[in-house]
Amino acid sequence: MQGTGSLQPTYTPSSINGLPTINGDDSDDVMSGNFAYACNDEFHIFTVASKLESPTDDVIYDLVGANCRISQYTGATYRKVDSNDDENSGLTQLTSASSVLLYTSYKNSNEEFDVYVDGSVASATDYPDTHVLDAFTTQQFSTYYILDDSTGGNAWGGGLGEYIITRGSLSTSDRQKIEGYLAHKWGLEGNLPSGHPYKTQKPTV
Repeated sequence: MQGTGSLQPTYTPSSINGLPTINGDDSDDVMSGNFAYACNDEFHIFTVASKLESPTDDVIYDLVGANCRISQYTGATYRKVDSNDDENSGLTQLTSASSVLLYTSYKNSNEEFDVYVDGSVASATDYPDTHVLDAFTTQQFSTYYILDDSTGGNAWGGGLGEYIITRGSLSTSDRQKIEGYLAHKWGLEGNLPSGHPYKTQKPTV
């Protein structure tokens, strides 16, 4: 994860509604490790995070391979395949001193990825260009970075409470259950939209 003391995030025992987080210093804190997913896998990421600094290009996570990359920035989700860059904006809700539940799905077999903030869709973008699908089928991620990107130049200034990744298809009802679980655990249920099935009650197994 991180063996260099000066680059280790800080453990904060009472951060998001009294629960602990690991906090990045907005400078160079980062954790990394192996991430052996194929670039054309379908996977889903849920993140509970707090932003303590004014929004810039801070990175919550960065998934990197030889010719494919997916990053979650403060203001956008970014995808790169070979020399082709695709940006999916929609995270302007993530302002200074806010705590949010983020959900991002990557359905690369359908050339689509979606971003939700606090249970509401922030953006949904399709990329019909055939190069996207073709390139992803032959590539593989190798490394994940949390609280910064692979360049070390966009460190997160805030807390990370929870990070969940699932592989394979995920139904809308299952997505909402995970959102409900995280929202009630972290005291963020008030952020969920009024029509969310777990706005007022916790999901049950």
